[in-house]
Amino acid sequence: GVEFDFNCGGNAVDQPLATTLQHEYVHAALAGLDLPAWLGEGLAEYFERPFGGRGPTAGEVQVLRRLAVSSHWIPLERLSGPSFAGFDQNSAAAAYLESLALVSHLAGLRGERALGRMCRDLSRLRLERTLKRQFGLTTDELEQALLAALRSRG
Repeated sequence: GVEFDFNCGGNAVDQPLATTLQHEYVHAALAGLDLPAWLGEGLAEYFERPFGGRGPTAGEVQVLRRLAVSSHWIPLERLSGPSFAGFDQNSAAAAYLESLALVSHLAGLRGERALGRMCRDLSRLRLERTLKRQFGLTTDELEQALLAALRSRG
C-alpha cells in the first residue's frame, strides 16, 4: 500500500499549515467556477479563518480604513481579473485584504448561508445577476457600501 507522511517536516500539522490547507480547500471547492479574483480569494481568505473570527481583524480594519481614504484603495474593477499575479507585494496584500473585506461585508448583509447560495448560483448565473439576486447589490454598489462603512467608522 501507499504510505503518506503528513508531518511536513514537523511532528504535527501546525496552525499556519492548517490555515493554508483550509484556504486551498476553498479554492478546490470553487474550481470550475469562473470567479473574479476578488471573490475567489475573498472566499478563501474568509473561510480559512476560525469560526467567529472570519472577518478582518481590528488591525486589518484599520489598514482598510487607511486604504479607503487614500489613493491606495484598489478599485474592484482591478480586482476582478483572473488573479492578482500582476500586483507588487504591497498591492497584492491590499488586494487580499480588500477581497476578504468585500466577502465579509456580503456575509454581514445576509449571513454565511447567502454566501453558499451565491456560490451555488454562480455555477448557473453570472456574478452581477447573482449579487443582485442574493444581496440586492451590483459590484459597484458593493464596493461603495464597503467604502462608506469603512470611512464612517474612522
